[in-house]
Amino acid sequence: MKISVSSIELQGVLLGEENPLPYFRKKERKLSLENVGLLQEEMEGFDYETGFRVLPYRMQDNYTRKKQKIRLKTIVLENEKLRATFLPEYGARLYSLYNKVEGRELLYVNPVFQPANLAIRNAWFSGGIEWNIGQIGHTFLTMEDYFAVICKNEDGEEFLRFYEYERCKCVFIQMDFHLPSDSNQLIAHVRIQNTRDEAVPMYWWTNIAVQEERNVRVLSGTNKVICITYETCEDKDSTHYFLHDSMPYLKALKGLDASYPGKFSFSSEYFFQNSKRVECTWEAAYYDDGSIFYERSTKELAYRKLFCWGNHKGGKRWKEFLSSVGTGEYIEIQAGFARTQVHGFDLGAKETLSFTQVFGSVSSSEMLEEEVWADACHRTYKIINEQISEKQLDEIDNRCSRAALISSEMFLHMGSGWGALEHARDQDNIPQQLYFPAVTLSDEQIPWLELLQKRFTPEVDDILGPRSYMIDNKWLNLVNISQCSENADNFSALILLGISWWENGEHDKALCAFGKALEFKRTPYALRCLAMLLLANGQIKEAFHNIEEAIECLGDSLLNRAYCEDYLLISVENCEYQKAWNFYKCLKDELKKEERISILVAPAALETGQDEFLQELFLNEFAVTREGEVGLVEIYRKFMASKLIERSGNTVTSKTWEEVKNSIEIPYHMDFRMIAQ
Repeated sequence: MKISVSSIELQGVLLGEENPLPYFRKKERKLSLENVGLLQEEMEGFDYETGFRVLPYRMQDNYTRKKQKIRLKTIVLENEKLRATFLPEYGARLYSLYNKVEGRELLYVNPVFQPANLAIRNAWFSGGIEWNIGQIGHTFLTMEDYFAVICKNEDGEEFLRFYEYERCKCVFIQMDFHLPSDSNQLIAHVRIQNTRDEAVPMYWWTNIAVQEERNVRVLSGTNKVICITYETCEDKDSTHYFLHDSMPYLKALKGLDASYPGKFSFSSEYFFQNSKRVECTWEAAYYDDGSIFYERSTKELAYRKLFCWGNHKGGKRWKEFLSSVGTGEYIEIQAGFARTQVHGFDLGAKETLSFTQVFGSVSSSEMLEEEVWADACHRTYKIINEQISEKQLDEIDNRCSRAALISSEMFLHMGSGWGALEHARDQDNIPQQLYFPAVTLSDEQIPWLELLQKRFTPEVDDILGPRSYMIDNKWLNLVNISQCSENADNFSALILLGISWWENGEHDKALCAFGKALEFKRTPYALRCLAMLLLANGQIKEAFHNIEEAIECLGDSLLNRAYCEDYLLISVENCEYQKAWNFYKCLKDELKKEERISILVAPAALETGQDEFLQELFLNEFAVTREGEVGLVEIYRKFMASKLIERSGNTVTSKTWEEVKNSIEIPYHMDFRMIAQ
């Protein structure tokens, strides 16, 4: 077994600078979800802490679709049978798991690196295995560096460790990967540690992308599932209806055999409801050539999921959009702590969650593709059990648990400076086996270090705001204290307090803090932040007045993409269509070319009759299209329907309008709808 540092070269797009302006969470901490048939025991934790949130992180929304040759750093863990390739700069993603004996890739490996707007912080890429922690969605850390070190277990065998400090939920994530010399399975031991004195809402899903070709069939250890009615999947902001059902013929899928994702005519997902009394849980992708990819875990990681894009036009478009023509066919099999991704739970004070998960493949001469669901699952379980039994997995878990407490400073890659800052705040709060070197402290952490050591309030720039954000109450208390020091910067303190209070649910205090800050000075940043909070509070007219003043304070020379986007968003929300269009027309050419600006002004262009602009807009392919986002599709429908009705000369009624609008064929390059229509 050996561990090495290397790189891969491929066509791709690297991220630009992060959006400096904060993305505030909504007041409602739940999604719009409905129970239409869950069992009583399945209601526990349903829709708990599912509201979208980003802070203290910034949005990673600066990228294009203009691919070029790029090189990505890799860390490779391999023995004579397997080669595991990780991307330490991108959430420790397992990019590839290659079976050297059979000469076959086990995962879906994306041949391009194309960010797309699917993660919590926007940028995400498909393929491999992603480790999702903290909050519902593709993790805050999916495009972030992880620390990587070589460790040695009690027998002197080397293994690979990735770790980081996740600062939204203030927990430590550690992932140890073992590949013994004679093993044909990659072993992952994950440890999530809450060292605080209070519980924190938690989330974990291992997302495994596997190939969709060869008539893949998905199998698992139970026929009990929770699924989502497919009618609600077109728009991510619409109400989703959850119900209990039994595999393989699901009511939500109109009686389709749900074990064959390649047959789906829409995007769909369902969750296997294994009992936590089962010692080991598993999921497998069976292919019609007899090959099986499987994953198995200890009982803590009880639940499983299938996600597929579907073979309708929108699903095919998404797979192509995330990769390239003819190379994007994949599905995801996933594993998590909670019943579904909208079932939340708390990680208790001073509590640690850990589990062991193994990934491997086997070829079988038994033909399972046409077997009855229960029989196919039973046979697959026997095949997997021959590869790794419950007893063997339990022994592996015990060894990995002991190795997880071993420390190392044999660095292969450095993560962020946030762990080092946390060490400076409270070194007893750091897991003893994890080392966060002070050398990782950067410009983002220095202002908070000075707050800690000198009681200097982190400065808030008049346009771009602070260098970084904190929402943790332990830092909030220090900001409060700093107002009483001789180095007090009350304006900056009020802004930082207002941001933190809003994120922690103290909405009135947050609005008051911004109001007081603006009594000191009326800066574009403070006005913009207040505008966004007022918008979230339902005070749309007041929000518009504040964003207007922010734009006036900036002047044409200081306008940037982020401010323009917010102005257009709020002005359209306030039905100020003419003002929005006039604002857009006066922008510099480089700002007019920004994708999100073009999309945000589209409703104003429709309402003010800007036909030429819209016709050109509809020809474009946008990198920042959001999963489930259908706003531009609706604008296209309305525009084309109005032209058809205009040419026909017919009297327009609400009925004829809807009939014509719904009959409009959506161009392939624009069609990202999650269901077929």
